Amino acid sequence: MSDKQPSTIECFETWLTTPRFLALLALLILLNLFVYFWWFNRPDFAVGKNEVGMAVLKGLETEKKQLRDMLLADCGSEGLKAYERGEIGPLTRPNQEPTQKDSGEPPSSKMSKPTELVSLLDAATVRVLTPTGTGTGFFIDKNTVITNRHVIEGHSGNKLFVTSHTLGGKPVAAKLIAESKNSNFGSPDYAILRIENTSNSTRSLAIAVDPGVLQGVVAVGYPGLGTASDANQITPNAVFTEGQVSVLQPQPSGMVLVVHTANMSRGSSGGPLVSRCGHVVGVNTFIRSDKENVDGRSLYALSATSLRKFIEQSGVSFRSASAECTSEQAPKAE
Repeated sequence: MSDKQPSTIECFETWLTTPRFLALLALLILLNLFVYFWWFNRPDFAVGKNEVGMAVLKGLETEKKQLRDMLLADCGSEGLKAYERGEIGPLTRPNQEPTQKDSGEPPSSKMSKPTELVSLLDAATVRVLTPTGTGTGFFIDKNTVITNRHVIEGHSGNKLFVTSHTLGGKPVAAKLIAESKNSNFGSPDYAILRIENTSNSTRSLAIAVDPGVLQGVVAVGYPGLGTASDANQITPNAVFTEGQVSVLQPQPSGMVLVVHTANMSRGSSGGPLVSRCGHVVGVNTFIRSDKENVDGRSLYALSATSLRKFIEQSGVSFRSASAECTSEQAPKAE
């Protein structure tokens, strides 16, 4: 009697019933179940760039809504009251060594040509972005930015960013290193930010002392009403206005308010008020409006002298400049 060889089908059927195959099948089913449940319950991985974008967009949306509500509201609305309070836009000593003084040519007391002044201010001014709105700031050295405390108030954590075309047009993270004790009317309202990733094209501004009455001044910043039509809402072009100093008003705190006519609006807070030489003579901070007079608006900057004092007490260095700003002397007649 001859032995009958099993067929291929019979061999396969036998293999399907072996413990090894059953173990592999169970493992495959478990792997599929794991992938299935993981996919529908997968965690959201945070990416640094997305965090920056979300924080910036949230701040811009908040500011857009506030501006829209203010424009559509009646005369007694909270939005207009906030506008009248100047929302245009402790003395902490950080544990740090003073930064090295900015290198370069000493500040000149000669007036700059308009193109030169615009170029300097463009490279020295930044837009400050927070989760609730925007403001303005300016470099006093390669890594140090001055702005108003009320611009960053409540956001001293890691949700502060600055942006400008000189910085590449993308938000750069900023760290709060010092701030005044409050942002009350008539008191110092300053904050100092430090950024790590800067551009070699950035410029810094020298700080003068208080300007004189009728001195010509230039304000630069990112006012919401002035930048609303810019195609780039994250990094719009800076807005420049010029005017004169109307009056210097000493306050009980020792602060001097610089009232001027270089137009600004919400979003300008923290921006520099400079002489025609490009020297900081004040920090634009708030507006006061007369409800009964459409044209009755007073524009205020905090004095350069108080800014110098705050920076010195905070242990940060800066470049000084003379308050004098003269035009080029005409050639003598022969």
